[in-house]
Amino acid sequence: IKLLNAENASDEYKGFKITLQSRETLNFKSIPQWNVLENAKKEFEQKSKLALQLVKKGGLNVDENGEEIPLPEVKVSSFIKMEKLK
Repeated sequence: IKLLNAENASDEYKGFKITLQSRETLNFKSIPQWNVLENAKKEFEQKSKLALQLVKKGGLNVDENGEEIPLPEVKVSSFIKMEKLK
């Protein structure tokens, strides 16, 4: 495949239209406050996942102080998996 023509940034190849596109992403990792909050979020998620596992086994979703730990919402999705037979 040849590189896109810089002048029009669009080309065709074997019936496909090729267009050069770009997108912008934001990275907050350089902000110390963001890192503190991100780590707190990860800790909360881990605690909540463990509480859900306990509830599934018949336990209670409370911490060592007896305070209720919020449980995550569980979403189930289905998909079709196709594998080539040997």
